[in-house]
Amino acid sequence: MAKILVVEDDPLISRMYQKIFSFEGFEVEMAGDGEEGWEKVKKVNPTLILLDIMMPKMNGLQVLEK
Repeated sequence: MAKILVVEDDPLISRMYQKIFSFEGFEVEMAGDGEEGWEKVKKVNPTLILLDIMMPKMNGLQVLEK
């Protein structure tokens, strides 16, 4: 099964993505900021990452650089 990591700091948008992808049968992991997202990338090894650009702590571009 494909794993999707959603890195998004807006709770409403995060819940929307989680519900839609879960309904479609994907395994979904969530992260609320770039630092948490980077840690989950290393642990979960997702198939796909949906990455917000403007976030606190570490923005999406910084996550991409890592």
